[in-house]
Amino acid sequence: MNVLKSLSVAVILCSVSTFACAQFVVTPAAQSPLPKAIAKAKSNVKITLPFIDDFSDYEGYPKDALWETAGGVFVNANYGVNPPTLGVATLDAINNMGLLYDEANITTFNADTLTSKSIRLDSVFLPNARKIGVEDSVYLSFYVQPGGGYGQMWERLGTTPSKNDSILLEFYDSNNDSWEWAWQMNGMSLDSLYAADSVFFRYVLIPVTDERYFNSDFRFRFRNFATLEQSTNAAFMSNCDQWNIDYVYLNANRSLSDSTRRDLAFVSKAVSLLKDYQSMPSRQFRQDAVAASLQTTITNLDSVESGSHYMYFVLDNNGVQTYAYDGGFENISPFIATHQYQTYNPHANPPVPNTAFADLDTSNWASYSVIHTIKPGVGQDSRPENDTIKFIQRFEDFFAYDDGSAEQGIGVEASPNSHFAVSYALNVSDTLTAVDIYFNSTYHNANQKPFYICVWNDEGNLPKEVIYRSEQLTPQTEGLNNFNRYLLSQPLILSGRFYVSVQSKTGAFLSIGFDQNHDASSKILAFVSNQWEQCFVKGAAMIRPYFGHQATVGLTSTEQNTDSYRIYPNPATHYLNIESVKENPTDEIGLFNVMGRKVYGAKFSNQIDVSGFPNGVYILTIRNNANQVSQHKVIISH
Repeated sequence: MNVLKSLSVAVILCSVSTFACAQFVVTPAAQSPLPKAIAKAKSNVKITLPFIDDFSDYEGYPKDALWETAGGVFVNANYGVNPPTLGVATLDAINNMGLLYDEANITTFNADTLTSKSIRLDSVFLPNARKIGVEDSVYLSFYVQPGGGYGQMWERLGTTPSKNDSILLEFYDSNNDSWEWAWQMNGMSLDSLYAADSVFFRYVLIPVTDERYFNSDFRFRFRNFATLEQSTNAAFMSNCDQWNIDYVYLNANRSLSDSTRRDLAFVSKAVSLLKDYQSMPSRQFRQDAVAASLQTTITNLDSVESGSHYMYFVLDNNGVQTYAYDGGFENISPFIATHQYQTYNPHANPPVPNTAFADLDTSNWASYSVIHTIKPGVGQDSRPENDTIKFIQRFEDFFAYDDGSAEQGIGVEASPNSHFAVSYALNVSDTLTAVDIYFNSTYHNANQKPFYICVWNDEGNLPKEVIYRSEQLTPQTEGLNNFNRYLLSQPLILSGRFYVSVQSKTGAFLSIGFDQNHDASSKILAFVSNQWEQCFVKGAAMIRPYFGHQATVGLTSTEQNTDSYRIYPNPATHYLNIESVKENPTDEIGLFNVMGRKVYGAKFSNQIDVSGFPNGVYILTIRNNANQVSQHKVIISH
């Protein structure tokens, strides 16, 4: 009997910040909106004071204009917990390709490095050019946070550096071509940091007091040392030991009391205007899918109260404004004094009208830009880069609860016949053609185990029966946060609620990407010991069902199996000819339209009359006796 049971057992903290939640296992994972940086060669270009980067206006690898190398470091808006401003640079245990370092071990290994470009520390040039030295009070400041989140175990974000881990700051001595120690912090939990400092990020201010550094080739770098847990199963080992750096600032004429900026800024990234999904198919959209309000996090880094003006607006595909919201002016208290963000509701929780996408053409793909701005009421802001955030609201051919970045990995506890399932709901019948899944990279490729994709129908908000089961598949990991697409052997027409599950062939654990910045835990189920259990771990599994022909457009020649068949003419006007290398083929032919619906099906024929079909793009499928399917994009044009 299938019984839904809420998980109420205790969370068990395991090695490398891995924890198990009854039948659900959550493991460390790599995360980045873009592929991690490939280390860049040293440049002869030198920069001048001030040096400042708060990582708020870009993601991926650190800016070439400021940073010389970024060995494994990535800039993101996902890992930091309440950073000073939006965006952090994360140092962790994975290399440029999102894989654990080859030298990773259970003792200590050198992991990521972030090195500044050469800085002219012999002179300043604004407002007037002059030489500088120790007497000019040069300070480097930054904020640092140990990863791993805080609070309840099932709500934590990322992984905590162990007590044997550390992060270092070093200064470059160009006279001796050596790096000198300047500061260090040993591994600790964010809970411990907050208990000690009552802040989520520790502010570090370091004077530059040695004459050796006051030359035209000053540099500084952050490095972290990491460890792997000896007792942890290799399948659970992935990215770990994270540190977040923010608001790096080097300048002259500073002091030990220099801890504030005239800076209004966003702290969190822009969010979806939809209640449940980050993205959804346009034809499935209805006005009741829109959220009633949004949550924005705005901070004042000054030492005094400041007036602020908040707005957001929506632009369509063509850049035409379809909606604008003006939250007006309101004061915001200084964060350093109150440890509070903007509480004024029209700024912190702006409303969203259910007509926000009233002009959406549900027969076509669409995307909207949702742009938020915050400006000071009077005067200039010192850092306009963090005054604007943007979210791209996509209406394409897939459902996504996740934002495309994995802060952890999640999967079902290893046991026979277990399933890890995610539920989705259709407003109109549609044709499922593929499933996108992001599998985490794990230690020694321990995640490479055979699995099946299953699709279930619904009864009483629980999976009822399997209506599709794939052939045996193998996880593919093609770069950090890059989904792999698994095509269904045949399109599947669905309606109402359905479920997509991953089943391990061997009953072994599989680590699926888990986005912990968006909570879709109510949509996640596990089938273990003949019953369904609902997940209570906050997050969204990175499994995306794909609908319509676009899932098969752009197939490789291997997937299309073009050597076995010759299809012509393409585009076709009256007849579509099919030639097979087999003498008497007994294959089955199917033709599917742009919506993924089958418009023709028959035993193999050398010719199909397409004169009665509307112009457009179609997918021709050919299934052989071994149940193998090749797919071919064809165009009909009369």
